[in-house]
Amino acid sequence: MDVVTEDAPSQTVYALLAQLQTVANTCAVVASRHSHVVRAVDILQPQLGVVLQGRKQISCGDTQLNIHVGEILLSKRACSVNVANLTDDYGLCYATVCIPISETVLQAARLLQGEAVLTMATEPAIACEKIDVCAQALSAWAGAVLAEDEVAARLALTQVVLHLVAQGHSALLLPPSKDLAAQIYDLVRSRPAHAWQSAEIEQHLHLSGATLRRRLAAQGSSLKQVILHARLNCALDMLYTSTWPLKTIAAKCGYQSVSVFNQRFLQRYGLLPVDIRSE
Repeated sequence: MDVVTEDAPSQTVYALLAQLQTVANTCAVVASRHSHVVRAVDILQPQLGVVLQGRKQISCGDTQLNIHVGEILLSKRACSVNVANLTDDYGLCYATVCIPISETVLQAARLLQGEAVLTMATEPAIACEKIDVCAQALSAWAGAVLAEDEVAARLALTQVVLHLVAQGHSALLLPPSKDLAAQIYDLVRSRPAHAWQSAEIEQHLHLSGATLRRRLAAQGSSLKQVILHARLNCALDMLYTSTWPLKTIAAKCGYQSVSVFNQRFLQRYGLLPVDIRSE
């Protein structure tokens, strides 16, 4: 992958990031040959996004950002966003490295930073920052991932977080709040092809069916909707990070019919799977 950056101090980090491949729970290399818009994308935890090729437009509530090469997209907490992933000027490719920030890393950063950060609850869920503010630490993280050194990667990512907090992004360190819908979402994502039934989820969460339905309704949701959204979120990840055919992705996400999968995907995200990549 050819990555172009005009900022010499950042060339090392881009050279390392361009070598990365998707590693579960560590990073996801999101790529497409087509410019496209995806609505209502669920971001499940704090994460970073570094554009390698093309650019990204993203909105969350009243916040609208344009992210270019040389910048980092910072998602500070779980949220739903609308995204336009745009290919480069030559129309060849869009590519971004997404880096989830685990609770283990955030806990370490909280200990090192202290208690002062825990009052910044009003920051927007998403922000843009120059990659220069953490290029050295991000290079160390990418190098550790390439070397398969998990401990060094966690330490380096903790330093990245601390650099971003120093730039005013303190809300990154706020403790997460996992509501009931989020717990079910995570459960379904762990086995998206499974035929989830209410009784099974009730048993797992130690809740009665009535309590489950009442608490989800209070959140403006339902069990059917949470399962649907979790499965489609998995499918979106697979479309970006795998080379599996659509039939395989549909099956891995609980759909035996590709046409039904396409219909549900279109209803959720406003585009068909083929609009992200061609078969």
